[in-house]
Amino acid sequence: MITDEIDLCGYGEVREFSVAADPPVISLTSVVSWDAAITWDVTTMRVSPGGIIRVMTGPPVTGLVESPTSPGTSRVPSGTGAARWS
Repeated sequence: MITDEIDLCGYGEVREFSVAADPPVISLTSVVSWDAAITWDVTTMRVSPGGIIRVMTGPPVTGLVESPTSPGTSRVPSGTGAARWS
């Protein structure tokens, strides 16, 4: 789990932002204001493997936020063979 601190101050209402986690990103855990006063519903957001988060519905994200994500792969990429031990 990696928690990114994202400064969206001065950008107004943001509907798309990125996290710094190494791709691919497989899940978005939460988006919370730095003081925990506001929590956005992550079920209304989509995260791409490259770490771009899009707010599909609901209020836009604003201010200084923290966003824990899970980097890695959810399955072995195609074309990757099993490891062999000698």
